[in-house]
Amino acid sequence: MFKENNILVSIIMLAYNEEKYIANSINSVINQTFTNWELIIVDDGSTDNTSKIINKFVINDNRIFYYYQSNKKQGKARNLAISKSKGKYLAFLDADDLWFSNKLSVQIEEINSTNVDLLFSNIDFINEYSLPITNFKHIPYIGFIYGIKGFEQMLEFNKISMPSVFVKKEVVISSGNFSETHDIQDVEDYHLWLQLLANGYKFYGSNKILACYRVQNESASNTKSIEKKIAFERKVKNVRIYFAKLYCPKKINQINSQFKYNVLKIHYKNNSDKFYFVKLYLNYIFTNKNIRSSLRVTKWLYKKLTVSDNI
Repeated sequence: MFKENNILVSIIMLAYNEEKYIANSINSVINQTFTNWELIIVDDGSTDNTSKIINKFVINDNRIFYYYQSNKKQGKARNLAISKSKGKYLAFLDADDLWFSNKLSVQIEEINSTNVDLLFSNIDFINEYSLPITNFKHIPYIGFIYGIKGFEQMLEFNKISMPSVFVKKEVVISSGNFSETHDIQDVEDYHLWLQLLANGYKFYGSNKILACYRVQNESASNTKSIEKKIAFERKVKNVRIYFAKLYCPKKINQINSQFKYNVLKIHYKNNSDKFYFVKLYLNYIFTNKNIRSSLRVTKWLYKKLTVSDNI
């Protein structure tokens, strides 16, 4: 008979200058209906009061552990936490995100009933004041992901939100943990999901909303913001290309086309210079080898321009 109280879940939390949010994140763990957990917090070189806030929780709850490293980024921080963990399962919660109180209880039951290696769920988006964001579109994936078909689905876009994940620790370790390569930090989670699928592991996505992902405010017209968004999309593209070359080269042209389209959307939404935007658009049309995709982008742009003067 399945007994959830015999299971230890190791919760991995990263923190970097999160004094504003981390207490709420930790409390969302403490308030879980499932109580047999350990929370391993790695402070990645915070310079604010993050460490003081964490230590107050450590003193009051012997299930909470604190480690410090000098800003070595997400992959190394998560791997440090995993090396300190004692649980059979891993769950992830960054220091500005939140869980609903039934998150662990639901997923412990689901991983037993579905017999998969990794679970993920639907999420809500919240702003810096913890209020719901209704204009963000998140299309949940419901069902199993595995095999070459599942791998190709995940190459199209990352369907998995980090705070919703619940995974067997043994499969993460056997796949080499998170990559610590500097050039893919911020997308090291996506890299690991693809590696797990490439190694033959099986995922399941649920429509249940079990976590909240916080979107911190960022100026849409700020040049650095545009550059940051494009740099992120380039990292995503590079991870996709890496795995496509190994397992399905036919996807490479599609991945490059999608990257250019995402760059177009970023510039459009950020009201970029008209001449520069048109230059990007023409480059997309003339270099894209997928005619249908080019026509879809032209149709998208036409609809945008007929209802907006942004470009």
